[in-house]
Amino acid sequence: MRLENSFRDNRVVLDALALAYGERLAGIVLALATVMAAVARHRSLHTAPGEPAPDALSPYLYDQMVKGALRFLERGRQEGEIKAPAAAALIPNPHFGPQPELEAFLARRAALDAEPGVPIADGVIAQLVDATSWPTGSPETAKAVRAFLGDDFVGRLARTPAAPGPLMIPIRGVREEPAQ
Repeated sequence: MRLENSFRDNRVVLDALALAYGERLAGIVLALATVMAAVARHRSLHTAPGEPAPDALSPYLYDQMVKGALRFLERGRQEGEIKAPAAAALIPNPHFGPQPELEAFLARRAALDAEPGVPIADGVIAQLVDATSWPTGSPETAKAVRAFLGDDFVGRLARTPAAPGPLMIPIRGVREEPAQ
């Protein structure tokens, strides 16, 4: 019965991840976690018998976990030219007059459209540090993720404040033009 419950509980976790992120991304998340956990457990990274085990997030061990994760991600990269897809152009509505805040927003939006990875990560980090919301759930989800990571890890995330992401500013007086 225990074994059966274990398999059922594992299936619930897999289904929840697939529901939250889609099957492909859930698979990547699980594989990354497995790679990082395997690195953390590797015998060469542990101390001599009788000595305490190193902190799972010590600088050296964390570096090795990042290197393992990057190896996995690079090996899974699709071949071909890396080219951003054409995005819809956002144009200020002239009926609203000069809008410097909107123009600044549009400049940040254009930067996001060209290279979205880092600004989006900064936005998620900001939400995690503030624990006020979470992209795939409620503030309770952000609080749970913070608890899993621990105050020390969240503190490191907060060390370098992220600039507000381009999509964090409400849009008024903008219309979308089709991509050319």
